[in-house]
Amino acid sequence: ENLSLAICTPPPFTLTADSVQWIDSVN
Repeated sequence: ENLSLAICTPPPFTLTADSVQWIDSVN
């Protein structure tokens, strides 16, 4: 999926609740 790529180079708008939710899911 594109999630891995997004984590490698997260754009400004990705550094929001979406990232928090993704990290929370990973953890």
